[in-house]
Amino acid sequence: MNAHPAAPAAGRRALVVAVVALALVVVAVVVAVLLGGRTTAGTAVPVQSTGSPADREAATTRDDVVRVGGDGARIFNTLRADTFDADYDAWEAVATGELLDSLRTERTSNRERFLAAGASSTGRVLVAAAERVDADRGTATVLVALRVTVESATASSEKLVRMVATVTRTADGWRLSGITQAPIQ
Repeated sequence: MNAHPAAPAAGRRALVVAVVALALVVVAVVVAVLLGGRTTAGTAVPVQSTGSPADREAATTRDDVVRVGGDGARIFNTLRADTFDADYDAWEAVATGELLDSLRTERTSNRERFLAAGASSTGRVLVAAAERVDADRGTATVLVALRVTVESATASSEKLVRMVATVTRTADGWRLSGITQAPIQ
């Protein structure tokens, strides 16, 4: 007879999600300590002042893309019925290219679908880290872990979400050009 019954499948999935989120946090902290800079959440990690001007410029660029990618993921996971227009305006303000075009084209249909669903969400960045930065091409990829609170008239829940934010340099600075949910493997 087994003294420890197997955990239900939902419990195992929750454990896997928690372990993956913790691993992302550990990786981001290690990257931040090794590379210097600041995380999106504002935790200061000292930047080494002994680097060359090119190293300092690369660190500043990396910090900028992490901030934009993290903030963009938070904004794209925040949408409330009572502030729909302001929240959607925030989506458009951080977007560029085809993503911005799509948001503008689909605003009315997105509003109708969202309001019919009757739920609101608020995202909070747990950690963000640059996966790839190509300053010469003006592109970057940022990995973001968030806690998203979803509320409806009858229930409230929280979930951990991993996003991949594609960031592109524009004349107005770095902007979100793509965002997708990262698969849990």
